Amino acid sequence: MKKETLLLGYGNSTKRFFAQCIDVNGTLINEEIENLTWVNDYSNLISFNTGGHQFIAAQNSDKSFFIQQVFKDGSLGPETTRTKWNRYYATLTGLQAGNRTFIAGQSSDDHRFFIQEILENGTPGQETTPPQSWHRFYPKLITLQMGPACFIAGQSPTNNHFFIQKIHDNGTLGAETTSQDWHRYYETLTFIPAGNRHYIAGQSANGNYFFIQEVFENGTLGPETTPPQSWHRFYHTLIAVQTATKSFIAAQCKDDHSFFIQEVLDNGTLGAETCRQTWNRFYNNLVAIKDFAMYIPAAKWMAAVDDAKILTELTIPGTHDSCAYDVSSINYGYLLYLLEILPAAEPVTLFLKALIALGTPIAIHVARSLAQCQTLDIPAQLNKGIRFLDIRLKKEENTLQAYHGIIKLPLTFPEIMRACYDFLNHNPEETIIISINNEGSGSNPIDGLVASEIARHTEKWYTGTAVPQLRQVRGKAVLLRRYAAASAANQIGIEAHRVWPNEKNPQVENVKNDHGQHFSIQDDYNGYQLTELDHKFKNHVKPFLELAAAKKYPGNLFINFTSGMGIHGIAILPPPVYPKTLAKGEESYSSFQGTNKLLLDDLNSKGKKAALGIIPMDFPEYPASGMLIRKLFQTNDFSR
Repeated sequence: MKKETLLLGYGNSTKRFFAQCIDVNGTLINEEIENLTWVNDYSNLISFNTGGHQFIAAQNSDKSFFIQQVFKDGSLGPETTRTKWNRYYATLTGLQAGNRTFIAGQSSDDHRFFIQEILENGTPGQETTPPQSWHRFYPKLITLQMGPACFIAGQSPTNNHFFIQKIHDNGTLGAETTSQDWHRYYETLTFIPAGNRHYIAGQSANGNYFFIQEVFENGTLGPETTPPQSWHRFYHTLIAVQTATKSFIAAQCKDDHSFFIQEVLDNGTLGAETCRQTWNRFYNNLVAIKDFAMYIPAAKWMAAVDDAKILTELTIPGTHDSCAYDVSSINYGYLLYLLEILPAAEPVTLFLKALIALGTPIAIHVARSLAQCQTLDIPAQLNKGIRFLDIRLKKEENTLQAYHGIIKLPLTFPEIMRACYDFLNHNPEETIIISINNEGSGSNPIDGLVASEIARHTEKWYTGTAVPQLRQVRGKAVLLRRYAAASAANQIGIEAHRVWPNEKNPQVENVKNDHGQHFSIQDDYNGYQLTELDHKFKNHVKPFLELAAAKKYPGNLFINFTSGMGIHGIAILPPPVYPKTLAKGEESYSSFQGTNKLLLDDLNSKGKKAALGIIPMDFPEYPASGMLIRKLFQTNDFSR
């Protein structure tokens, strides 16, 4: 059985700590990895991830606090922090907000609450929410992690008051989203992601009542999916357990030490028990750590990939027309300028004339909406986990200027690369595939100026013709050359110029370049209709994902564009399908939620590791502020 999830436990009465594995089906593997006796007693053991590493932390009643690393095999690593605090915080929880990690806690004595950052080396950073006294004490604080959104929740025995409150990316408290008094006090509470939905579950010692209730991504409560039901026992410790494809609850009773694991179905109801046994000891602290891929920082995800992996063996999130995020230069004067320089009989010129005839505001809106493919700038894309950039350049005198078709963008090639070099300097385990195409004419070649930029930063580039192993290109940009090279000396990089599909044949499979590298590329980008917006995903993206996952063409570099648009010749009506329409469903005049959402749902439904190739996207931060990017890179095998 594949070991999917770590179960850690600690018991105050015996001071025993253990680590054990749970397989993908929720079965406890009877092979203890750690079985230690600790010196102190801890009643608030928590886990969190920072910098791609997993840690546990706890505080003793004598106010001593520690943080210690947990390795992927479940063994304990070195302590990174041991200190003594001014107060004892009876409840602690780990938080991940944005790209940062925090811990939060509350003292039972004076109800003091704090949030403090945890740095990537496992040491405490600055307090982001300095200690403040709350009206009530919450014996159990839990974290609700819903995509990139982070909330904290808890219930107080005073009036059985329950709350949910937003945590901002900077570690400060946001608005309360839920505040209500419940009928019962639930001593145990836990947060359960299941499928695409999120739940909280708890049990009350009064009557042993257990419930599951949905919680929405805005931090409000939905319907009860498992209404309160009385169990035979009260389970003093209750936690959520996630494997790659399933969700469970696990709990132990203090009275008879009985322990069980039971599945929680995607609809928030209880499935079958997968484990029931009686343990020798009671563990008042239980912590489950899912597959470490869940916690890897987006800016450093390649650091967890094996050195020996060839780039063809990975799933690599990318952006289409990566520089097309600032289209503010498109104004009425610019549209008139384009009419002057474009051939009069060209379809794009006729379309522009019809567009301008509609009036300035409409013309500018349509032109900008057709040109814009991104919202995030290059540094933000890279920090979100993007590792493939689609760069379109045109030579203007002695400069390489970024373009999207006929639209000039306010970036030059050296400026683009400066952002990439800076990212790689801060994240030397990563690599960025730089696809470069000539957006101008063949009579105005760009190969000389590209070669000059590379020559100025040779140590930052891989320009070999073979697709490399990751160990060869960490800290480097990898050139994927879509442009023709006029000079033999400039025929550098992975050559894709001759094998790239065209508008008549937008998909190629298992084609070989002059250096023996095979490609499978899907780039069907035009002709989409408002009446069939799911056509791109159903007929092109999904079949190509399945082709890559099936490994029909091992060694192929798969590139599967999710992007597209649709204009109807020179006609303004029906309205165009903009890149944002296809990606996000904006201005679709329907309930269509976007190709990106369809892709995320498809990945969630499969829940397994697979090398899917390069996936260039428009607006990949949608939906849920980057969850699609994260879900894509999580399909990789993180074995480093």
